[in-house]
Amino acid sequence: SVFERFLLGAPNVVVDRFFSSWTPDLIMRLRAVNSNMFLGVESYISRAWNIERSLERWFFHVGAFLRMLDLCEGVVSGSEAQQHFGRHEYRGNDLDIYLPYHGVLRMGRWLKQQAFVYQPSGNKHIFFDAAAIMLASAAGRGFEGYSGSRHAAASTVSTFNFVRPLDKAHQSLGMDGAHIQLIVVSQDPVQFIVENFHSTGVMNYITGQHAVSLFPHATFVDHQMLVCQDTTQNRPIHEGWMAKYRKRGFTIIEGTNDPPCTPEFREWMRHVGDCRTWVLPHERSGMSSVLICASTIDIWACRLVPSKRQSPPLKTAHFEVMPSYSGVASSGAALRVGPRFVYRCVVFV
Repeated sequence: SVFERFLLGAPNVVVDRFFSSWTPDLIMRLRAVNSNMFLGVESYISRAWNIERSLERWFFHVGAFLRMLDLCEGVVSGSEAQQHFGRHEYRGNDLDIYLPYHGVLRMGRWLKQQAFVYQPSGNKHIFFDAAAIMLASAAGRGFEGYSGSRHAAASTVSTFNFVRPLDKAHQSLGMDGAHIQLIVVSQDPVQFIVENFHSTGVMNYITGQHAVSLFPHATFVDHQMLVCQDTTQNRPIHEGWMAKYRKRGFTIIEGTNDPPCTPEFREWMRHVGDCRTWVLPHERSGMSSVLICASTIDIWACRLVPSKRQSPPLKTAHFEVMPSYSGVASSGAALRVGPRFVYRCVVFV
């Protein structure tokens, strides 16, 4: 057909511009039509959801950073993860890396090798190694892995700031990413994201192997963000992030609004990697020279799983989704997203 010839023969920049207004679920449906559509869409996927392109402004060797991220058991979240799925660029943002205690020293040392400079803040020691060791020591943690309870009380323990002077060499390479935050949390970073982020629209993250979105249809198809925190406290802070995301085209849904009735929110018990999650393995987006073979696909979940080459398994984090009318969401929140609560085992008389 004429459309197939266009998809396979037009310049990449033209095809990319054509698909830029399509939502990901429509692109995946087109991919399933026939072999020509499959090849055309696979080519587009390798460019549009290319992890190297998403992170190249921060690191010269993106693959080395992803390997370090895996070694440190950390994840990238925030605007960089959202823009990777949304196929947009939000210049000027920080890169937020969430790490357990035992990953911060190794990651910080690696960043210093990439020309980033540690910038002490608060009461931290002026030398990074000393600051990281003192933090772990004060918390009773080591650098060999999780100790004690893996799921301790959820809290942001500390933030380490790294900056990179923007010299001409980095600017000539388009590497204008200047500020990285290492955010140390007292539990698994994925579990921390599920239990503590302000809304569903930012519950996306990048590991060394995958990019994961927990509420993808609402975020990247319907452009909605459902509030998950108590907005009656620290209202100016909440108004700040709401204004930022409204400028990006999102509709903010609070407790006074009716939540959408979609499978992402109707299912009570959910977990990372379930059929509502979108998972994009990096090997499909420019990080592997292995040819993509025929694949199976769940269109709603947008899961891209090669039939002959399986991606490494995801970390499993279980959580529940409860709407505001259930009576258990925080004040002003549209949803409660968090660990499965004790009320599920209580008999009400």
